Amino acid sequence: MRSPPDYSPPRAFLIAALLVGATALFRWIEINYGLFWAFGATGGLLLVIAAICAALAAGRLKQRPPHFPGLASRLRVAVKASPIKPDRIESAGNTAAAILRAPASPVMPASRGQRSARPRPARDNRNIQAGLIVAATLLGWAATRRRQQARRTVS
Repeated sequence: MRSPPDYSPPRAFLIAALLVGATALFRWIEINYGLFWAFGATGGLLLVIAAICAALAAGRLKQRPPHFPGLASRLRVAVKASPIKPDRIESAGNTAAAILRAPASPVMPASRGQRSARPRPARDNRNIQAGLIVAATLLGWAATRRRQQARRTVS
């Protein structure tokens, strides 16, 4: 059974396009008619979109859930539709018995917790240390500058 297609990326782009369009509409109305009318038009547009979304959601709530056949019905169909032909029932039983009587083979544990055969490159501690020193130096420099600027404005 195929899974339904994922419409998330197109929905994200649709929302982004609507936001860009609403921003452009707001700016155009602001330039031509003023700030008050721009806020009014954009607010009205958002109310219309909210009403449409609410109507669609209410419509989906009223839909009947899909009907699935009951367990008894499915079991009845499964019993009647045997995949084994009557002349092969005995050989299938012998095969199943042989499989069940066979000794269990040791299962190799998953590679959880085990290291892979390929060596991982060692981390270069010098690069990490150098990066931390540069970051600490920049933070100290920024804090000192800010303190000096604060003293100049107070004096």
